[in-house]
Amino acid sequence: MSKKENKRAPRWADVEIAINRFDKKQLMGLIGDLYRLSPANKDFFHTRFGLVEDPLVPYKEAIQAALTPELEDRPPVEIDRATDVVNMYSKAVDNPYGMTELMVFYVECGNRFALKYEGVDPRLFEALLEMAEYSIEAVQELPAEKQHPYRDRLHGVMKSASGVGSEYYSRFCDLYSSAFPDEAKPGAKG
Repeated sequence: MSKKENKRAPRWADVEIAINRFDKKQLMGLIGDLYRLSPANKDFFHTRFGLVEDPLVPYKEAIQAALTPELEDRPPVEIDRATDVVNMYSKAVDNPYGMTELMVFYVECGNRFALKYEGVDPRLFEALLEMAEYSIEAVQELPAEKQHPYRDRLHGVMKSASGVGSEYYSRFCDLYSSAFPDEAKPGAKG
């Protein structure tokens, strides 16, 4: 076999071995370099170590920018970027309330965009339904007394979605009604 065939892509285990050779000063230098590398890394460190009053702010700003572009030429919605933001937060800290808040906020932002513009990329609807499902699951895992604000917000999104598209609206209603059968269905009195 040639040397080329023996080469494999580096993996996390290889990185771990290299890091284990570092002394404290080298490790702090590496962490400092990572911190300065990007605003997202800074947000990660600030969130992980509880260094900011409201760690959700930069994540919400990034989601809003990705899902509700407000320029006249209507740039495309950046679904993957918004989803990555939620995932970055989940890696920074284990906070079910923060995760639930971000996921519900994602659905609200994307839904607002879909209500505002016609001819929205169908992938946005799929992404919103997927995030709505994750949001609903997250809400259900919270203590009952903490669920209501999130349920109310998701219910509001569901009701407003009736003006977007019948399939999106119908599927959102199915998700919500399956999770919270005790709630009045859209159009029902109560």
